[in-house]
Amino acid sequence: MESQLYFYCLSGPDKGKRVVLTKDAPIAIGKNINANILSDDPFVTDEYVGLTLLDSEQVAFNCSHGYNIFVDGASHQSCQIIPGNQQIRIGSSIWKFISPDPVTQKSAQAANKFGSYFQEKITNVTGVSRLEGFKLGHIFSSVFKKRSDEEIEKEFIVGTSETTPSITNIDTNWAKPWVFFRLLILSIGVFLLFYYAFVRFNNQLLVPGLIFVGTFAIPFSCLIFFIEMHAPRNISLYQVIKLMFIGGIISLIISLLLFDLTKLSNWLSASAAGIVEEAGKLITVVLLMANKKRYPWIFNGLLLGASVGTGFAIFESAGYAFLYGLNTLDNLTSIIIARGVFSPFAHIIWTAAAAGAFWKVKGSGNFKWEIFSSSKFLKVLAAVMILHMLWNAPFGIPLFNYPLSYYLKYLLLGIIGWIIVLGLMQDGLKQLNQAREDSKLE
Repeated sequence: MESQLYFYCLSGPDKGKRVVLTKDAPIAIGKNINANILSDDPFVTDEYVGLTLLDSEQVAFNCSHGYNIFVDGASHQSCQIIPGNQQIRIGSSIWKFISPDPVTQKSAQAANKFGSYFQEKITNVTGVSRLEGFKLGHIFSSVFKKRSDEEIEKEFIVGTSETTPSITNIDTNWAKPWVFFRLLILSIGVFLLFYYAFVRFNNQLLVPGLIFVGTFAIPFSCLIFFIEMHAPRNISLYQVIKLMFIGGIISLIISLLLFDLTKLSNWLSASAAGIVEEAGKLITVVLLMANKKRYPWIFNGLLLGASVGTGFAIFESAGYAFLYGLNTLDNLTSIIIARGVFSPFAHIIWTAAAAGAFWKVKGSGNFKWEIFSSSKFLKVLAAVMILHMLWNAPFGIPLFNYPLSYYLKYLLLGIIGWIIVLGLMQDGLKQLNQAREDSKLE
């Protein structure tokens, strides 16, 4: 087996980042998109340092001209060291070598292999792209950074003629969202205050607020995540919120009409929602937005679908909360918490995926019926319908007791859904990159 080392950042702006060093495979650390480790350190340049694990079990470091690293306090522009307990400073971040024990290393390799195989199967079946350059640590690296209120406000000044970037100025790297997390914490805090106030004063007038905040908090935070990941930045927050409310209620009405017309519930019981509701939400997105030529990108479809899915999820959860709340407060809060926790794995991503696949086929053209016969679209639509049907099916993961068996099922289905959504985001980045290259030739 090849000799391997982990190069791990202990502290500083790049804290938590790591990379596996393999013999004779150069590793680059910098801000360039092609770097193996995309640094967030303000003192690191595009191509700051390269390191290679040599045959002699030494690691060679080579910095760009004019830059140094510090090994145990000693400055070097280039050097070779035998990995041990050295403390290595790159920019203002502290790094160390870590040698995993054989058992841990073998387990990690098996897990990575299984994860890659799992992802490959899903992307092959649905026809979306495999993830390239995607790392959860990188995506969420800005979550805990301090931000001012002004920075938060600037995040949403997008989508107008003055604030929409040209194709040549669109950032086609994976985004690093952070506002969604602050909104999530704030919303949960407000919900807890409503809950405390109701328990403390037993005032029934607080129940509507408890339902509204509880059913709104996590779904809307998930929608903000989609806004932050939305690379074209050509849809305003106003348009998103308008579509969330209008699309949410229209999709509910269309779904109820389809339930009534098809009578599928008589045959499939709760699983019928997988066909009916996904069709109802997608029809809503298409009716309201498909002929708007200012939204030609796959990312547009993803965000527009997430908006309708969020509205649907909020209104449906509020209905369930009211229904369960007629019995006891415990039933009310339990249904709010359960549906809130799992909302990022359900309606929002299902509608985002279906609409993203629709826009992938539609492109910059107008709506055409032929889109519904495209395999690129049908594969994704069928996948989200099946995910929804399995979600509603009256069984959980075998070998586990209720409710854990159901929670594990929801988590597994959610992971599959997110792989599809992220694969479509990868398709969206490729589409934007191609458009940018084409614009240079004009």
